[in-house]
Amino acid sequence: MTAEDRGPSGGSVGPRRNCAAEVVTAISIENPKWRSRAPDAEALCRQAVGRVLEVVGPRDPRLEVSVVLADDRLLRRLNRKSRGVDRPTDVLAFPCDPLGEAAPEGAPRMLGDIVISCDRVSRDAGRHGTPFADRLRHLVVHGMLHLLDYRHDSETQAEAMEELEASILSEMGIPDPYADGVAPAGEPA
Repeated sequence: MTAEDRGPSGGSVGPRRNCAAEVVTAISIENPKWRSRAPDAEALCRQAVGRVLEVVGPRDPRLEVSVVLADDRLLRRLNRKSRGVDRPTDVLAFPCDPLGEAAPEGAPRMLGDIVISCDRVSRDAGRHGTPFADRLRHLVVHGMLHLLDYRHDSETQAEAMEELEASILSEMGIPDPYADGVAPAGEPA
């Protein structure tokens, strides 16, 4: 079974899906550093969101995802409030509408919010010799998978999620971030 065939719990999801959904990706740039580091950050985020939905997205006709491009200060505050961990992290995902529940008629399914720290993307990219844009897209992919109920709480779940991330990133021309021991997404500084 390939990574594309695994569902959130590691079970089969069937063949690759072509996402015919209308996807609204709202991008909020909360820190001006993003504009200098990645002038095309919005397009990079939309590309990563779209690729994940093409591979494993729900079959809803309309979806909405929010990506907040922030800094360590906001990620630390959110991490402390949501997880009780008083330190910044690279990415946090906050699911909204539970999968399997119907959205109100005509309304998009709100998958949730992904919040990413420019500070961490920059540090991680520099430390591992990874292009900033590749690290950003990796974290969007990671966050999207969390919104779609993928987890890395156990070694089996982590391996399946990493394999799926690497497969999706490969389709965007990004080398496997786990092959060279790069810190996985979602890890503290």
